[in-house]
Amino acid sequence: MSDLLKRVGIGAVIGLAIALFVGFGTQEIPFLKNLLDGYEYLSYDSRMKAKVAGVEEQSIEDVIIIDIDQNSVAAPEDGGLGNYKDWPHAVHGQLIESVSMGNPKALLFDIIFDPENTDNYFLFSDLISEHEFTTNEMVNRANHFLMSRNPYSFIDQTAFTQKAYHALVFEEEDSLNFLYKMDTEPQGYDYERHLIYGIPKETAERLPTADRIGNTYVELLSASVGAGSANFPQDADGIIRRAPTAIYFEGPEHVYPSLVMSAAIDVLGIKKNGGFDYDFDKNVLRLIDTTDTVVREIPIDDNGRMFVNYYGPFKTFYYLPYSYCIDPNLAEYFDDKVALVGASLPGLMDLRNTPVQETFAGVEVHANVMHSILQNQFIQPTSKTTNLIIILIVAIILGITVSIPTKPLYTLPAPLIGIVAWVLFTYTQFLSELVMWEIVRPSISMAGTYLGIFLYNFLIVEKDKRFLKNTFGTYISPELIDQMYDNKEEPQLGGNEGYHTAFFTDIQSFSDHEYWACLTAVKMQDRLAELREKWQSEGDRWPEIVHNMQNRIGINTGQMVTGNMGSTMRMNYTMMGDTVNLAARLEASAKQYGVYIQVAEESYEACKDKFIWRDLDFVIVMGKTEPAQVFELIAEKDNMPKGYDKLLPAYHEAVKLYRSQEWQKAIEAFKASDELEDMFPGRKTNPSRIYIPRCEHYLENPPGDDWDGSWALTKK
Repeated sequence: MSDLLKRVGIGAVIGLAIALFVGFGTQEIPFLKNLLDGYEYLSYDSRMKAKVAGVEEQSIEDVIIIDIDQNSVAAPEDGGLGNYKDWPHAVHGQLIESVSMGNPKALLFDIIFDPENTDNYFLFSDLISEHEFTTNEMVNRANHFLMSRNPYSFIDQTAFTQKAYHALVFEEEDSLNFLYKMDTEPQGYDYERHLIYGIPKETAERLPTADRIGNTYVELLSASVGAGSANFPQDADGIIRRAPTAIYFEGPEHVYPSLVMSAAIDVLGIKKNGGFDYDFDKNVLRLIDTTDTVVREIPIDDNGRMFVNYYGPFKTFYYLPYSYCIDPNLAEYFDDKVALVGASLPGLMDLRNTPVQETFAGVEVHANVMHSILQNQFIQPTSKTTNLIIILIVAIILGITVSIPTKPLYTLPAPLIGIVAWVLFTYTQFLSELVMWEIVRPSISMAGTYLGIFLYNFLIVEKDKRFLKNTFGTYISPELIDQMYDNKEEPQLGGNEGYHTAFFTDIQSFSDHEYWACLTAVKMQDRLAELREKWQSEGDRWPEIVHNMQNRIGINTGQMVTGNMGSTMRMNYTMMGDTVNLAARLEASAKQYGVYIQVAEESYEACKDKFIWRDLDFVIVMGKTEPAQVFELIAEKDNMPKGYDKLLPAYHEAVKLYRSQEWQKAIEAFKASDELEDMFPGRKTNPSRIYIPRCEHYLENPPGDDWDGSWALTKK
């Protein structure tokens, strides 16, 4: 067998061994499984963040969130409904009535309700019935009070609309707090029409399991057209990536849908009996409608949970304040839409951690699930078998590729290229097709294969060569030892004559740093402009000085010393020299001209064709005797700011008159260009304006024919 075939065979075997360990072994070792799954979740989060980047706020309107927000809990005199805990249930009845008038597809409450204390209501009712009012106005006010607080209106409207879905709380047994496992549903709960039927017990037992139902307001549940679990399981790191499709209530052996699924059953026309077909062999949930047509195929995990397809960060869906939605005039807005009622207020404890944002309203997680079902767009994780096959393929191919050269170090780019290519492929698949390939295990298999081959060569193949080098390296050149080992030759004196080239080099004009410095300055100013707009939009949160914040920049190019300066006790990496000093002076003197990026001639000459400039001045900075020409850097080429197409020609014509010592004409020209300058808040002067008193000074004190156009600065 040739050495090449031997190396390739060994490389393939090492790749196979690494692939089996990574793809299969790490799934069986709990510590490694949890560790790698954790990193895989992080890679999933990164892809999800990339997917939602740039999504506009409130850009989805087919699912609406009725939000118990700050406006809704404001005092009544401020247009709110008061403290949420003081709201009578009649308010929710009024909401259902108003929204139902708009004919929504469904109205889901992501809120757990307890029975309302009605003692005060009935006490007031009894007092009114026994009291004789003297005016009709008092009678009307009393009746209005009772109607607006009718504790039964919430239940009545829930039953009447047949569009309201309420949340079930499924819990685990907690015997320490006397919350024991239930054998049946809470007494009085008419649950039969809320169940999913036709799921085999062995299938149901694979779903998330609950021991008890924690709801106490069974009359409200019984009145609703559907009810489902509002629970969201968190992964080990506390992030919500998956949503249950159904819950197995173990005591009575009943299966309940999730809150969203309970509404989707009616929206999509899914059969209650046999409409949920869980195929755990293919990890798919098929939803079957009343015509026995499969209308949705939802990818699920081994517990029947679907990955949440997040469409954007917080408030990607349309949010309406709860206090607005009780107004019947808004009813038509809900036509053919799904509405979810929930809270974004931190005090109501419904904020969750998600892949796209650490603080995320729980009700919007439901909204993402609902929108995903309506749009038939689901995250599709690849199966374990598919992942194992991919790991085997990439590891074996890499093992063969790396083993072809005699030295694995020559193929170091191969695993790096392979990993980068795989990451790019997985991102592309996720962003375009919502397919979620594994990243971590295939990448580890490639890195592990390369490392395994490298160690094999180092510990076994290279062992004899290292012995020769260690023994004879002092007497024979390392290259000759390599040749001896590879060709199995003994060392000989002499050499081989050949045709070669000797090459020596040094580095010249290594960097276009002037351009990057100028581009960085422009980008900094652009970003600061964005921040000013943001700060101004936040109003009194920031003082006026922040609203109009500016920064100045000075740029110069030339010889300087860079390195660690100071003493052995204390040092700092810095730069020194006249070039540095002038750059510092330019930053400071920019204030005198009312500009924010001042650039010296050396930097300007290197990249003058790539930006828009203003010829600023010839200045003699403090401590120097020679003038330096300086320029204002305005913007990138082809990105002319508004008004500068008129300002710059007028200004440069005025400068030309100034340098020709035509003082009176220059004064008039600078006054004209001053009218075109943008005097935004915080800007105290501008280049046109500073030249006017100069011209007046020179008009009375001419500088002479030998004047070089310079001006001496008197301040740093």
